[in-house]
Amino acid sequence: MTEALTIEIIRVPCGVFQVLVASLSGNLQFGQSTDYLKTTVMDNLSPETKGVVINMTQVGIVDSSGVGILAALTSRLAGKGAALVLTGIRPNLQSIFDLSGMGDLFLCMETPEQAMDYFLARVRRSKPV
Repeated sequence: MTEALTIEIIRVPCGVFQVLVASLSGNLQFGQSTDYLKTTVMDNLSPETKGVVINMTQVGIVDSSGVGILAALTSRLAGKGAALVLTGIRPNLQSIFDLSGMGDLFLCMETPEQAMDYFLARVRRSKPV
């Protein structure tokens, strides 16, 4: 039996912008879980959202559809001027990314806190001197 995907969303202020943090638990597989992730992230974006962190520490199985939805989100977010950072990537999942040829597409960090530091640094660089 597959473990249903659950998503906890929080919005974190980041200068004048905001970062959406989505903590996943369960499996990211073909079907409802991939649609659920895409819909949940896209429905929670605002014009102030310049970053999305997907924390995958509690994710069990990720199949090719799961990898595909992460790639699609990366592209859609870039089109809206936002960046995606994946955190909590286990070695087996990194292997799946690498084998699928998408290892270089994803920006991965160990923790959501590191991702927030990354976004804060981006905000600081974008301010006029």
